[in-house]
Amino acid sequence: MNKLRRWWLEKTTKIVVMTTGLWDGGGIQEYAVRRLSFQPGSMFRYEYLDLSTQQGPSTWHKDKPINMLQINWWLKPEHVLKYCTSSDLELVVKCQQDLFNYVKPDKIPLPTATEISDVKLELAQFKLRGGKE
Repeated sequence: MNKLRRWWLEKTTKIVVMTTGLWDGGGIQEYAVRRLSFQPGSMFRYEYLDLSTQQGPSTWHKDKPINMLQINWWLKPEHVLKYCTSSDLELVVKCQQDLFNYVKPDKIPLPTATEISDVKLELAQFKLRGGKE
C-alpha cells in the first residue's frame, strides 16, 4: 500500500514557485509543495503541503531528518501563505521527500467506555478507593 501511495504522491505533487508581479519586475518570493485534488462541488483545486508541521526551525538542517508529525493540506490563500511556503528551496524539497516516505502511525483503539448511571455512587466508590476529594 505504501508503494502505491508513494507512486501517487510522486505523480501528483509538484514543487512550485510563488511569485508576485513577475511582469512588473517582481521576483521569486517563496517555494511550496502543491498537488491537484478533487473537491466536491468545485471539481479540482490546488492544495498546498503544510510545512509548519515540522518540529520547528531547529530540525531544518541538511544533516538531520525532518520529522513530520502529521500531514495537512491547505486551500485558502491566507493559510497557504502562512503555513505552506518557505524561501528555503532545500527545505521544501526535503519536505516533499519526507511526504513520500511518511508512514501513517497505527491507529490506537480507544478503551471500552461504560456509561455511569449513578454518579453519586461512582463518586463514593472513587473516594473509598483513595481518590482525591
